[in-house]
Amino acid sequence: LGAMGDEGVQIVSANRDSGAIRGIRGAINVTAIVQTRADGGVQVEFKSSGDIDSDPTLNQRIVNDYNRRMGR
Repeated sequence: LGAMGDEGVQIVSANRDSGAIRGIRGAINVTAIVQTRADGGVQVEFKSSGDIDSDPTLNQRIVNDYNRRMGR
């Protein structure tokens, strides 16, 4: 949530049970999927769709923000 917010993505839904977070920034839809792996670790995947040509680096910036927030 925080990494998406850092880039101005407005959160439209967040479902803790499914691990899905959905947001929008302009004409770009952003989805984060948070899953617990078998080893107990957590995997987070960010996907963007829609008019990604209007901001082609948005997804990577969100990943970078997430990694920064996680101390990586």
